[in-house]
Amino acid sequence: MSTTEQRNAREKFMALTTGYAVTTDAEGWPTIPGKYGRIEWYCDGVDCHACPHPAQFALAVYTDRRLIRGRLLGVPGVKAHQTGDTELRAVFLPGALPAVAKVIRARRKRRASAAQLANLVPFPVTEATLAAQEVA
Repeated sequence: MSTTEQRNAREKFMALTTGYAVTTDAEGWPTIPGKYGRIEWYCDGVDCHACPHPAQFALAVYTDRRLIRGRLLGVPGVKAHQTGDTELRAVFLPGALPAVAKVIRARRKRRASAAQLANLVPFPVTEATLAAQEVA
């Protein structure tokens, strides 16, 4: 069950991250999974307590891959927020989303092109399929 704050976060996150596969984490917050980490909701720009970007909408990226940390921190606008032995949680503004998504190889939504849709053929109706439908 999600709260109003989580639903509002998901709506804003979905509007901002069109083209990416958005899922929810165990607590109900929106995330974009990737091969080397995930992009998460961080701050709405209203209730900023320890945000490196005060009064601005911000996203976070998490990775537990040691070799990806340097690449993430090399993206302009990405600031380290929490650093562990092998983990990193960094905060960034939405303008850096494409570069961050490329580094962690974020999952994209699969879209069928017009040629792929035109290639689809309806399932042929035969006597065998009609008989199977009648039995079920």
